[in-house]
Amino acid sequence: MPYARLNTLHFLIAMSLTGHVLAQSATVNVDGDISLNVTPVADGLQHPWGVDTLPNSELVVTEREGTMRIVYEGALSEPVSGLPRIAVNGQGGLLDVAVDPDFGITRRIFFSFSEPGARGLGTAVATGLLSDWETDRPRLSN
Repeated sequence: MPYARLNTLHFLIAMSLTGHVLAQSATVNVDGDISLNVTPVADGLQHPWGVDTLPNSELVVTEREGTMRIVYEGALSEPVSGLPRIAVNGQGGLLDVAVDPDFGITRRIFFSFSEPGARGLGTAVATGLLSDWETDRPRLSN
């Protein structure tokens, strides 16, 4: 899939997570020969920023304000516990998330975020082990 199409697809997924932009399903033409049916998959997210898929089709979603949640069959989990201190300012906050290709074995996810430092805010990348993602109270540990 060409880079521009992948960015468009990620954008449409993120937009479908907001629930505010798309109140119902919509068909979007991406390219002359490609149409996508976009359907909201969850309500109640605040500024969803990053999304990736877990092995059983659950979604792990970051919200800029510093929360990470699991979406399964349209329901939102409680915020994932165990995240580091996140600085939320302007476009900074909890940013992208990526699930390890071997997540079924490692339970590892990677995420980027804004963190406070001695000279102001900086961008950091971290990793953690996701537990209890099939429940309402998922957690992240080292």
